[in-house]
Amino acid sequence: KSSGEYIAPIDADDIWYPQKIEKQVQCMLKTDACVGLVYAWAVYIDPKDLIIGTYNPYEFFNIYNLEGDVYTALVYRNFVGNASVPLIRRACLDKVGGYNCKLKKDGAQGCEDLDLYLRIAECYQFKVVPEFLLGYRQLNASMSGNCMTMAKSYNTVMADVQQRHPEIPSAIYQWSASQFYSYLLGKSYACGDYLSSLLCLKKAVQLDFAFLLRPGMYKVFVISIFQIAAKSLTFLNKQDAHSWLQFKQKVKFDEPVITICDVNKQINKPQQLPWKPYDRLLLQRWLRVVQISQTISL
Repeated sequence: KSSGEYIAPIDADDIWYPQKIEKQVQCMLKTDACVGLVYAWAVYIDPKDLIIGTYNPYEFFNIYNLEGDVYTALVYRNFVGNASVPLIRRACLDKVGGYNCKLKKDGAQGCEDLDLYLRIAECYQFKVVPEFLLGYRQLNASMSGNCMTMAKSYNTVMADVQQRHPEIPSAIYQWSASQFYSYLLGKSYACGDYLSSLLCLKKAVQLDFAFLLRPGMYKVFVISIFQIAAKSLTFLNKQDAHSWLQFKQKVKFDEPVITICDVNKQINKPQQLPWKPYDRLLLQRWLRVVQISQTISL
């Protein structure tokens, strides 16, 4: 129903900070018709709009800062982020189409945004505004917390991509799937779904044994096993675990309030290389994937 030259979607529970659209439009106006999408960076926010999480300058300037022909890199990792991030040229959507509504009909809802970004990347280049301009709401009850549906959605999208682009090395598809299951692992664990956590952990390791280098995986494994074993106790069942997580979200202990301006200032501090083995490995892979992305012609 929109009529504008540029389209910017936003989910109902996310936040655009001041100048988000302005800066993306300014970036788009400096490009030519070969650029179809401009993205920016997002912070995580809790139900009270407070910024949560940490933001490593090296990670953002070396991973979430890719421009140009990005298709293969986007297959490996959705660096655009969530559905409320992009500004899209209308002519671009007229060419590649909108969101794939068939995913929802097939019970595979959740990766419509990734599917759209990939179709855009097949025909157009991407640009980035290297600033935090969006708040991405983290809610346990949100759609991204429905891990099995998200997994089906991701697998459906990627099966189609791999069929159309067999020239992309199979290892990239495997690494991508492992990272996606790692993402689902964090989501399911955060909402107290420990069985799904173990299933996602298993899939992540099966797809990429390097996932065993991630120290936090062992903590999640032990706690999930303990919680499942103790589920007969009322205070440890899934419902009460979810209530406990909600309680922890409501009770904050004198934590300093961080503004979006603070985060944008912090991101300009000196960059430090990741020192953990798994993080180093992921960085090396990313640089390799970016190099491949620049050589593969779609």
